[in-house]
Amino acid sequence: MKSKCEIRWLLFIASVISIFLVSGCNTLKSNGKDDKPYIIELGYETNDTNMRIANPKTKFDNSKDILVQAEYSIGSATDNVKSRIEIINLNTGEIIQEMEWTETKHITGYSLTLKNKDWSLGTYSAIWKRNEMEVARTKFELTK
Repeated sequence: MKSKCEIRWLLFIASVISIFLVSGCNTLKSNGKDDKPYIIELGYETNDTNMRIANPKTKFDNSKDILVQAEYSIGSATDNVKSRIEIINLNTGEIIQEMEWTETKHITGYSLTLKNKDWSLGTYSAIWKRNEMEVARTKFELTK
């Protein structure tokens, strides 16, 4: 029969191995965005190297168009899923602009240019839906 010391030592080793396994799995699935499979970012321009939004923001003025980018983590896009981004004025509840596309499993992102120059100042929300189910939401403001 094993001594209490040996049993404790085995339990300790098993715990350490479990921690390493769980940490390793989390690191492998990490996409740098809190492990969210779907992300919406907004800004004025994209980075030429990686085609992502350069300097994402949540406050904008009406002087130029806003870019919205829907980003997929690796492996989260699938064939024949209908995706849609809706831009909603949170003051009125009105859908101001929307764009729909059909996904393929090779897609990594989708971009939309907002024609916001004539919109009223206030708070808006960009909502991403896949097959009518919300997967991401980002609030943003239009200010002077």
